[in-house]
Amino acid sequence: MFRKKLEDSGMKKKKENKGNIEEGKRKNIKELFKDYKGEYKKLEIDWGKPEGKEVW
Repeated sequence: MFRKKLEDSGMKKKKENKGNIEEGKRKNIKELFKDYKGEYKKLEIDWGKPEGKEVW
């Protein structure tokens, strides 16, 4: 349905952004962490007060 409306409007669908991943090539865990030096700093994030029916 959406595609039909898009075509009717004369607009074209934008190509999907695949970032740095080459077509058909996925990195394995060793490749993903090859430059990791073991440095990690925990960050505290203030998400604010719950809204709606969230449970924290």
